[in-house]
Amino acid sequence: MVISAGDPPPSTDLEGWREAIAEGRLGKFRLGAIAAAFQDLGEADKRVRQDLMKHLSGAIIGMARNGVDVNKPNGGKDIILDVHEAIVTALLDPSTADSKQLRKGFGGIVNFRVKDALARSARSNRASAEVQRVFRQIEGGASY
Repeated sequence: MVISAGDPPPSTDLEGWREAIAEGRLGKFRLGAIAAAFQDLGEADKRVRQDLMKHLSGAIIGMARNGVDVNKPNGGKDIILDVHEAIVTALLDPSTADSKQLRKGFGGIVNFRVKDALARSARSNRASAEVQRVFRQIEGGASY
């Protein structure tokens, strides 16, 4: 099968993905196509799987970093890692809804997970601030 340089191989074409990796063409493919190959090829070739995951991982971190303000606690690194973990977990379990959607709209799912992680972080920060306020009242002898 002849594939143009800009088209990804079919998700189950192990040799095609080996060639694409060797030729450094992953950056030309939609991330959804790479996610599909990662899932469909499974453990057929650990090196190919590692290379696909390395590419996807870099993309996830880059997208998450663009969506998270560096003024967040810890520079937003915890939020970025939460997003990364959620997406990688989905990639490893093709039966999940996120996993299926990653094949179609990778960036949309990553952006959704960024917003979700930001909302959880904001809720956590509000709860933490409330706990600290209560402890200050207790330490200061204030009553309820």
